[in-house]
Amino acid sequence: MKKETEEKIQSWLQILILPVVVLVVTSWVNAALKSKDVDSMLVQQAIAILSSKDTTDQLILRGWAVDVINSKSDVCFSSEQVEKLKDGSISFPNQHSFKYGAGSEEKRVRYVLQLKDGTYVEEDLNYDEASDRINELKKQLQPVSP
Repeated sequence: MKKETEEKIQSWLQILILPVVVLVVTSWVNAALKSKDVDSMLVQQAIAILSSKDTTDQLILRGWAVDVINSKSDVCFSSEQVEKLKDGSISFPNQHSFKYGAGSEEKRVRYVLQLKDGTYVEEDLNYDEASDRINELKKQLQPVSP
């Protein structure tokens, strides 16, 4: 009788503990993913600040931006780079293809074309530039059989 009672208790514990463990692990994983998402958005915003033209407002934020990148990156800026980034004497190159938030991403077109001479052209262009470029290349296109 005692053995049966122990087995019943053990069975009930397994039934109750498994969902709790799954819930805790799932919650932990979701929190970690959300944290990475936030970190990514902060780094993108920091890069945008460090890529922008120097205005008084941007200079104030440059220190924050450098600190964010250094705290979120495995490879940190040297002390000389930190100083120059903060005072605005150096900046990141303008990164057109970065996405800085909803509605602000630039529309881009990536395509690969085979020309009549058998060579390939692969380009990644701004949406507005792409239509002109494709029209230029239409004359050189190789017909592709289905």
